[in-house]
Amino acid sequence: QLTQALHSEVAVVAAGGLQRGGGGLKLGGGSLGRLGSLVEQAYYLLILVHNTL
Repeated sequence: QLTQALHSEVAVVAAGGLQRGGGGLKLGGGSLGRLGSLVEQAYYLLILVHNTL
């Protein structure tokens, strides 16, 4: 149950990060956008690693 709550928490944080990253992509277009993409990829990796553990 604890891990399930943790998973949903990570999912919520990731979703929020993705939305902010998307905003950065639209606003910046340049380096800000690329930074947003890197953050998104980092979240995805974090979730993948977390799910496999």
